[in-house]
Amino acid sequence: MAQTATLADPATRVATSTPLPVRAYVTLLSALGGIALAAGVWSAAYLWPRDPTGALLGGLFAILVGFAFLLERRALVLHFRNLRTVSSFDEPVVLLALALLPPFALVPLVACSMTIVQLAARRVAIKAFFNVGAYTTAAAVAAALAAWLGGSLGWPRLAAATAGLAAYTLASNSLVATLFAGLERRSVANVFRERFLLATVWHVVLGVALGVAIVALWSYHPLATLIVLPLGLMAVSFMRLSARAEREVGAHRRLAEMGAKLAGTRSIDEVAAGALDACGDLFVAGRVRLTLRRPGEAPREWAREYEGGPAPGVPALEAVIRGKDGDVLGEIRVDPARRVVDASRNVDPQLLHVVAGQVAAAAENAWALDEIAAMKDLHQGIVENVPAGVARLDGQGLLLQFNSGLHRALGQGKPLPEGAKLASLPLVEKDDALRGAIEGLRAGRAFGNLEALLDGRTFMVSGVPLGGFKGGRGAVVLFHDVTGRREAQEALQAQGVTRPIVRRMLLNVVGDASATRFSIAEMGRSLAAEIDAKEPEAFLAAFATMGLGAIALERSDEAGYRFSADDLLERRPSSLQPTCHLAVGFLEGAVGKLTGGKALGSEVRCQSQGYDRCVFVVKPKE
Repeated sequence: MAQTATLADPATRVATSTPLPVRAYVTLLSALGGIALAAGVWSAAYLWPRDPTGALLGGLFAILVGFAFLLERRALVLHFRNLRTVSSFDEPVVLLALALLPPFALVPLVACSMTIVQLAARRVAIKAFFNVGAYTTAAAVAAALAAWLGGSLGWPRLAAATAGLAAYTLASNSLVATLFAGLERRSVANVFRERFLLATVWHVVLGVALGVAIVALWSYHPLATLIVLPLGLMAVSFMRLSARAEREVGAHRRLAEMGAKLAGTRSIDEVAAGALDACGDLFVAGRVRLTLRRPGEAPREWAREYEGGPAPGVPALEAVIRGKDGDVLGEIRVDPARRVVDASRNVDPQLLHVVAGQVAAAAENAWALDEIAAMKDLHQGIVENVPAGVARLDGQGLLLQFNSGLHRALGQGKPLPEGAKLASLPLVEKDDALRGAIEGLRAGRAFGNLEALLDGRTFMVSGVPLGGFKGGRGAVVLFHDVTGRREAQEALQAQGVTRPIVRRMLLNVVGDASATRFSIAEMGRSLAAEIDAKEPEAFLAAFATMGLGAIALERSDEAGYRFSADDLLERRPSSLQPTCHLAVGFLEGAVGKLTGGKALGSEVRCQSQGYDRCVFVVKPKE
């Protein structure tokens, strides 16, 4: 039956995502096959002998059906021109059927044997209908040609059978080429020339040579035809040897493609998918299983089952996946398919070990890239969350990497352009000292704690060269916003000036004989009245800002407010009475303002009396 079909993805797509025109083509072939079968059965029945010879021919018909089935199941997987094809060399069955049976008996013979093959291989429905329809139609063409040549033209029976054999091979391969042309949206001529021409020539030449040899040898003596058997075996062996060499070259090419495709991936799932794809292309597999174990993690398994599933009772191919250090990373197992037996299975174990090596390299590379990416993400996260502006410069002083802190420092409300020169940014360019320090990194000069005023904020800027600009490694520059700290320092300096003045004024007031504790307390209440605040803490912060001391709120409840204080200006050593009248008045004024009325306060403990802290109790007046 000369079935020759490429086992690449297009064949699988017939069963998965078949375009509508292809489905129509398969339906047409199925209909033609049915018509051809009906016509063949009628013609064969009309020509079938009605004597004991007919019974003998019936037995021969059954034997040829079984013989065709066995040859079809022992199909050869050949590899030529980087294409893998399954070829069943069952031309002897076709030739014998055309030579010994009524010509049209070939049609039901092919239909029966092909149907049994589809059921045994568990082909999906659309592929089964296509195969039966296509080869039954081709058998009808061959039978019609042989009948015409032997009847109308009077050719010898074997000569007519040989011509019919060539027509069968050409017709069947042309029908398969038309299917692939529809799947790949290419012309039938191109597909036939690329995928089927060489195989068709081989099949026709072998079939014709076999027919001519049988005719010639039979005319000499019937037993002389036995010499054809060793010659045929030698031809098949030569084809297997040539195909095996071509297969190994194609296998390494396919593995190189897989390695190139997976070189930059960090996904172990993509590695597994690539390995399963490669196994599906390299082996006639019914099922492939892959197990990988990443160090420190539980093993993971991937599996893919191909059309027809694994052949029962056939030993599986297995290979251990080892890393570069010899550690076992997993296993790969290929269960052969039930539909054919690969003629190159003796090279499969070696090829599977090569696949395992490629998978090990791809898996280790993916894991390494994943770790590098994780470290990069961690690094980027750290840089982004650093409480400062970070700039990474290249050898020309251009921005390679920067975080949002640098946006806030130099962006002026606009995004910083990637690849911009740091020294040429508007805010940097206005500050001669900062610009010069950054450009000085070209000579490998680091700088630190350079104060720069940028857009109304104060920054401490530091820069460190990474091997020098001339080395091409660039530099890192940090912008630390110290505006708040500078303001705090200025406030402390102001307090350092204000506090002695206020103290001297208070001492002068207290030292005045006319200044009573009531007048000093009233001064404190006046200070509180000038403060616009709605929380106790705000009043206390203002009191500290004026340099009058630190007061803290300990509690506030229905009984009133309790404050503690330290380092008040009115402290006098070895006093028998509390001395912090200004603080009492201030707290009375603050609590009265908070409660919307007046308050009465008292200093129950005072540092002037030797206590470690001053304590005040203030109660709002009803």
